[in-house]
Amino acid sequence: MTEKILLTKSSDWSYECEYRLLARTGEFDLHSLASLPKTTGDFLQLPEGALTGIILGCCSDAKCIKEVVRTCRPLLKIYQAIPDGDHYRLTIEPDVF
Repeated sequence: MTEKILLTKSSDWSYECEYRLLARTGEFDLHSLASLPKTTGDFLQLPEGALTGIILGCCSDAKCIKEVVRTCRPLLKIYQAIPDGDHYRLTIEPDVF
């Protein structure tokens, strides 16, 4: 049931074409979670090329996140989510800084 809640989103947001990924820490090996990838500390190792960009949320600490991204993955594309004041949706725009 928890997985269904975490992996379900309103059809109003379908234009985002987002992928959601669940992972588990090494301490949890319950049978129902066995298919989930394990994290290493606070990190999940992704295959090379799996991450092509990051979208900063409307209320995120953009300055801090950009600093980390630019230090760790300088070629990673960064986008900014901007609320649409008239509708229940976000606009995703390339970040320019």
